[in-house]
Amino acid sequence: MRKRTRYNFNLLLLLTAGIVAMVFSSECAQAKVKTTIKNGVCIVSGKGAMTDDYGYNKEIKKVIIKDGVTSLPEEAFTKCRNLKEVSIADSVKKIGAYAFMGTDLHKITIPNSVKKMGDGVLNYCKNLEKIKMPGNVKLGYSDEIYRRIQYDLGSPVKTIQLTSSLNLNTFTYLAAENVIVSKKDPRYTSIDGLIYTKDGKSLVRIPSHRKTAVIAEGCTEFCTNAIEWCAIDSDKGYAGCQKLKSVVLPKSIQTIDVRKFAGDLQPVPFYDAAATGKKYLSFTLQNKDMTWEQISFLHNKFNTPYLKLYKQVPGAFGPGSEQGFVTSKNGTALLKYIGKENDVHIPQGITQIGEGAFSGAPLTEVTIPKSVIIIDSDAFLNCKKLAKVTFEGTPSVIACSAFTERSVLIEPGSIAIQYTWAVPCNIKGSRSYYTISFYCLPLEGADGYELQISTAENFAKNKTKTFNVKKDGKRVCRRIPNYLSNMLYYRVRPYKLMGQTKFYGQWTHNRFDPWNLFDKMQ
Repeated sequence: MRKRTRYNFNLLLLLTAGIVAMVFSSECAQAKVKTTIKNGVCIVSGKGAMTDDYGYNKEIKKVIIKDGVTSLPEEAFTKCRNLKEVSIADSVKKIGAYAFMGTDLHKITIPNSVKKMGDGVLNYCKNLEKIKMPGNVKLGYSDEIYRRIQYDLGSPVKTIQLTSSLNLNTFTYLAAENVIVSKKDPRYTSIDGLIYTKDGKSLVRIPSHRKTAVIAEGCTEFCTNAIEWCAIDSDKGYAGCQKLKSVVLPKSIQTIDVRKFAGDLQPVPFYDAAATGKKYLSFTLQNKDMTWEQISFLHNKFNTPYLKLYKQVPGAFGPGSEQGFVTSKNGTALLKYIGKENDVHIPQGITQIGEGAFSGAPLTEVTIPKSVIIIDSDAFLNCKKLAKVTFEGTPSVIACSAFTERSVLIEPGSIAIQYTWAVPCNIKGSRSYYTISFYCLPLEGADGYELQISTAENFAKNKTKTFNVKKDGKRVCRRIPNYLSNMLYYRVRPYKLMGQTKFYGQWTHNRFDPWNLFDKMQ
């Protein structure tokens, strides 16, 4: 029994000694890196990781990280507002998030030894203009709420010079006017701060701070991911080139590619109607032989107005320009009316009237042929003198905002074959109900309209409200249920009074998301 007790006592002594040794060893390890501040100079020396941070220290003007130090902690020198100069030894492998955020640095060199940097390392350095850093450094996330943001967000960096081969995933976190890749990079080269494939044939990236980009002559392939590469802010991605306003495409451009050089993150469209409204990218086209497919692609991808493209490359478009109609190559889509006539007859054969096609035109009357089946949004926006629209047929798709409260005349006939459209123009909401203002395009000869709004596509009785609309076509519809499903369905039909009896025309159906209308009103 005594032997067992002595054995247990000895074991306890050994364990205690081990724990003490571990604590002592840890303290020694931490003590291997020390920091001194004297006359505004902060020197970090020793071997291993720097563990303490010196953020918000107004005395520090210069930081020297000596050889042997392997990492800097999060917020190591954040908001040291008088810090103007930093020297980092080649032994450093990791720099923590926000390490130099809000300092007065004008330039900084991050050695190739650094393999990992936390987000926001150089954020909001208001005088920072030049960064030299590796091209393949990895992002290390912070434990803070705001994470996955660019290394130098909010800093006016003119040039980032890469000292090792570029990884496109690293580019996601760079913000500058110019990015210069290493001359030894086997895949990429830089021309005037833009990034191309090594042979200069394909455009790879335009930096995020660029407002205009002149693509080099000799480049034959315009890759859209050069503009739509994904930048990161918190957990959401956005198009990297948010500041870009104009691009010059040289004569040498032959192809447009949408797939190459995407990187690991999904590209973000430059133009999003819901998010960016009428924003568009202006192109100067030096190749006057561009095809209709390329021209329409620039419009669809970057919202570049067809009229601006037509003025540069008229040969890419279809027939009708002599009469003022800018059309697609096959002549079926009316893209823009550039004529000055007041009474316009759209040519038979046109099947689609495009977005904004007649916007601002001096129309008083327009006749739409039977061939037209689609009328896009804002097709007749701001046609202030337009008093009559004559339909020779029945379009199957008419956008809610195609017309702006103008009279509609369909070919004479029984009210039973007449129709019009309702357009939601204003909305207010509470937790339970919407109040939505509608107007019906006035139909010549109609005495009023019946409008139904439903949360069900089949207009089930228990989910549908019916409103009578007067001859002027205006109606405020109250207490429309606010359901989580968002989508609302509505339909309208005209009626003519004969005595006390209403004779109805045809229903026209549509739907809309109330939240989208809210957004447009902001």
